[in-house]
Amino acid sequence: DRNALNVQGTGYRGLLPSEAAGKAQVAWRRGESFDLCVMQINSQHLRKELARGEAAHLLDSEDCVRRGAKILADNYRRTQDMFQAIAQYHSPNRVRGEAYALKVMRAWRNIGSERLCVRAVQPWRANDKKSLR
Repeated sequence: DRNALNVQGTGYRGLLPSEAAGKAQVAWRRGESFDLCVMQINSQHLRKELARGEAAHLLDSEDCVRRGAKILADNYRRTQDMFQAIAQYHSPNRVRGEAYALKVMRAWRNIGSERLCVRAVQPWRANDKKSLR
């Protein structure tokens, strides 16, 4: 659900973009933690946009995926640990973040992440002359 919103553990699905953005702004003003859009980006990563009242553009699926991927990549660069990168993506609270990261790592293992990674990288490498050297 591209307009999915989770505020302090209460999930909202099937919202119109304006409804999701409005609820996100209200939660932000109340100081509540929430996760927004298809990537379920935690509000800790959205401070600038929320301070300007710009939650709506984050509901665009492409923008959301780009933003989520950048946050995760930045976390990984900083921590050099995928588990911690995922934990920090989810929550500033260490216990909550690590519980979430554990769920993600288990799910990743269960869907055959090694096969998925190889399939995702192989076509790129075949078309990238630098990687063939």
